[in-house]
Amino acid sequence: MTETALFRRLARETPRGWSRLRFELDVFRDDVRDRRQRIELTREGWVRVADWTDGDWVDREPGEDLLEPRLGVPMWDSYHGPSLLAPRELADGFGWSWPGEDPETLPGPLRFKHLAVISSGGRKMLDAVVQPTDDYDPLCPCCPLLDGARGHVQAPPHKAAKRFTVRLDVETGVCVIARPLDRHVGYGHVLRRFEVDP
Repeated sequence: MTETALFRRLARETPRGWSRLRFELDVFRDDVRDRRQRIELTREGWVRVADWTDGDWVDREPGEDLLEPRLGVPMWDSYHGPSLLAPRELADGFGWSWPGEDPETLPGPLRFKHLAVISSGGRKMLDAVVQPTDDYDPLCPCCPLLDGARGHVQAPPHKAAKRFTVRLDVETGVCVIARPLDRHVGYGHVLRRFEVDP
């Protein structure tokens, strides 16, 4: 299997390989950290979130957040969370449905400029530089993993990025990094201290 096929399969066949995740989520806007959250969640939908506020962690009341019905993973704050846990939009575009067609034979929503297997934080990852095509179709048009790509219903309020760095955890398929490479353009995220209970 090629690395491109492995990348698409990892993104398509999520969620898998975890019962509980713990991580810090840094969300960037125009290349500056916009917010930081500490998140612990289970596949059943229990979520605990702490927000970095005024130099300290502020816990929210843990709760049974909704599972996103199409992906079967927990939601918090927006559709960006389920998209990074189950990044199917990077495999085929979320709206893909051709009965009887093998999705691996179709071109997919990304052009790969670089793709390599790496080790990061003691975990095996697929690290890619990608350019979205017109077939990129995110789970939610207002909070795609690749901000500014063509999946937006409206044009973004900023110049759209053309290239993104994307990293998938090989064991779980979770998207641990998605950031525009065109500096000072749009949103992105990085997961830090990524811990997995199988």
